[in-house]
Amino acid sequence: VFAAGTPADTDISNTATATYEDGSGGPPINVESNTVVIKVAEVAGLTVVARPVENNTNSGAPLEPGNSVTFRFDVTNVGNANTDVFVPGINDLGFENFVPDGTDPVQVFEADGTTLIGTIPATGGTLSDAAGTPVSLTPDQVFVVKVTGTPAPLAVDGDTVGVTFGD
Repeated sequence: VFAAGTPADTDISNTATATYEDGSGGPPINVESNTVVIKVAEVAGLTVVARPVENNTNSGAPLEPGNSVTFRFDVTNVGNANTDVFVPGINDLGFENFVPDGTDPVQVFEADGTTLIGTIPATGGTLSDAAGTPVSLTPDQVFVVKVTGTPAPLAVDGDTVGVTFGD
């Protein structure tokens, strides 16, 4: 069951009413049930969607060893509550024929893709602001993870070059 946009911890109440006649010709009889109140549970969820790979050295051209390459991933909180997010660093990403940059290979940006939130250490880290204060992702909020590097030196024409972010 999904809360369909209803914030976590919201109370939803329901009362049933009915009107009937008992067949004796008397007035209609009105009845009302007890009110049932339920609290919307917190539903956690993130989606990660990869954007097309960017060849920064030669835009639109096939990738070649030595090209600067950027992989971007849109991460969205699809849950119904604020969520703290741990972003994996280069030690926990999957690479295929790809060598991450030696400095700042994993960065996090606002949804606009240009406003830097911070750099993720090699072992990963919780999403935080420039001052290091943890930042919770609000429902439907998006941030962008950017991974930069180059195709592997021994990659040959036709090899897949990729980064796997998440499972």
